[in-house]
Amino acid sequence: MNIENTQPGFGTLNHALNLGGANIVTVFLWENIQVVPGQTAEYLRAFADRWLPLSDAYDRDLYRLSGFFTPDVLNTSHPSVNALWTIDSWETWDARHSRGTPTEKLIKTSEFYIPALTWRSGWTDKMLESLPFSPTPPSRPDSARPGSVAIVHRFVVEPTSCAAFVDAFESDVLRGAQGVGLQLELFARAIGRPMEYFAFWTIGAGEAYTSWRNGRNPTEEHGLLPGFARSWSMLIDAEEQEMTPAWFSPIGGSQRSPREPTEENLSI
Repeated sequence: MNIENTQPGFGTLNHALNLGGANIVTVFLWENIQVVPGQTAEYLRAFADRWLPLSDAYDRDLYRLSGFFTPDVLNTSHPSVNALWTIDSWETWDARHSRGTPTEKLIKTSEFYIPALTWRSGWTDKMLESLPFSPTPPSRPDSARPGSVAIVHRFVVEPTSCAAFVDAFESDVLRGAQGVGLQLELFARAIGRPMEYFAFWTIGAGEAYTSWRNGRNPTEEHGLLPGFARSWSMLIDAEEQEMTPAWFSPIGGSQRSPREPTEENLSI
């Protein structure tokens, strides 16, 4: 169960409730998929053409795609792709143990799982829980800010500073980031690694992106993000990745297949 609230400049907020002592929060699956060399384009096409129709038909009660990205050259192992899935609650995730008919499993296996063995070689998963002030990212069929660049930050925080880090991020970093064009899409804590946090951002390609990159001072030790000085003092590690949303990604995607005919094609 989610309660959504809107504050100026912050978009939709996802709040945890406490019902009978249990927090009801939105959960996310963050996948890093290793792709067979030379097969990235084939995997993207297969995911869009084969898996998404299956997921839309069978899995909307389990999870919904919020982001699909091809990593750029920043702190990335290639070839790979990344997928972010939205799960409404732990109750929803737990229900996967008793869902799915034999026919559904057979269709998924024959239409995607077996063919996918030729395109991907493995993957790693992380489960994330959103923090109370985090926006709720779009999920299929919704979409937000097409044509954006996606930025993903991973932070490892001192054990005694987790609460203070979250407070500083909300108070200092979030407002400062908006001033340089960064739009927070999700702020979440890793399950099973409680000192690890993730921030997912988008920023417009072109002038917005280059202005942000050019505006960072490499001699400033806490210059990773605006307003980051207080948060910086609490970190053990930090990493930034840059990613390009696939056309079908709700976060930053154009929602237009590059293989579809263009207006120019149709006019010929």
